[in-house]
Amino acid sequence: MTNNGRWPTAAADARDSLGLASAQTSQTTFRSIPGTAIGAHGLMMTPLPFPARPHFEESLERFRDLGDGHYILLAGNALGWVLDHLGDREARRKILEQTLREARAQRDWAVVAMDLDELAFFARDEGRFDEALSMLTEALRLKRELDMPSAIVESLCRFARLLAACGATEKAARLLGATQALRQDIGGFSWVADENEVTLSELGTQLDEAALGEALEQGRKLTLDEAVALALGQQPSSARP
Repeated sequence: MTNNGRWPTAAADARDSLGLASAQTSQTTFRSIPGTAIGAHGLMMTPLPFPARPHFEESLERFRDLGDGHYILLAGNALGWVLDHLGDREARRKILEQTLREARAQRDWAVVAMDLDELAFFARDEGRFDEALSMLTEALRLKRELDMPSAIVESLCRFARLLAACGATEKAARLLGATQALRQDIGGFSWVADENEVTLSELGTQLDEAALGEALEQGRKLTLDEAVALALGQQPSSARP
């Protein structure tokens, strides 16, 4: 849907999905909902998120009518993302906190992990590093239990960013190197590469070039399991040759 960053094409595809959803509404209400949500998601990923807002609000109401708990949570989180990009960051926090409570009640652990990841960055930005680390740790453990490799890579990216902000530079650099390599092997959203660049820039002000290069190279040799162990503070096995 995002067409690898080709925003005009993504927006056009999104509007096609929304048009199809509207055409289906008179036939089967349920069939219209995925098209509406998918179309809204495509519009959300364009540079101007405001076109997506009414469609996510509509999708959220339709999922509520159906009583589909999982998609209520996803649509709510997506609406929060749009509101954040429209300048209402506090609204997004409130939505995340609400969906986290609901996801725990529903035992929807994938959404729990997602919300913990996002709320951890609120905590980080407010200087609550211990709380942020606790959230990221719980999220990463859940993703490991759920066997979500690409989502694990995203968590490792977040760990690296947080640890860099905390001054744990060597560990942050090793996790950054692991994230860079594992994203090539496993995949992940494009924002991971952008976040890695921010982390790399921050580490560049804290470590000399030789130390940073060595730590990154050590990280690139880690397996996924070894990188997870490093992030969680466990003793990783020897890096692969």
